[in-house]
Amino acid sequence: MIASCYTRMNLFNDSLKVYEEIHDENPDNIDCLRGLVQIRKELGMPYQQFSEKLMVLDREEEAKRMMGGGQYGGAQGYGGQQDQYGGQGQQYGQGQLGYDNQQNNFQP
Repeated sequence: MIASCYTRMNLFNDSLKVYEEIHDENPDNIDCLRGLVQIRKELGMPYQQFSEKLMVLDREEEAKRMMGGGQYGGAQGYGGQQDQYGGQGQQYGQGQLGYDNQQNNFQP
């Protein structure tokens, strides 16, 4: 994001302007809200409204992940459940790949 580059270059007013433009177009952009909170703190400006909105959106995202409605449709990870790519996960040490000590060769 250009705004974060401006921030790293200590061009705080330019950064603020870009973050505000992004926020006007997409008020639920979490990265933008994080940037707005950060830059407004740096500049000593009020940031509470952005911080509150960010907390609400963060809670909503966490709730989605907990309910299985995340970005990949319910990623469960290892342990036999469906993984984030739609396949079946395996528990550690139970896969088909590995070195077979009995035959001294790798099992692809």
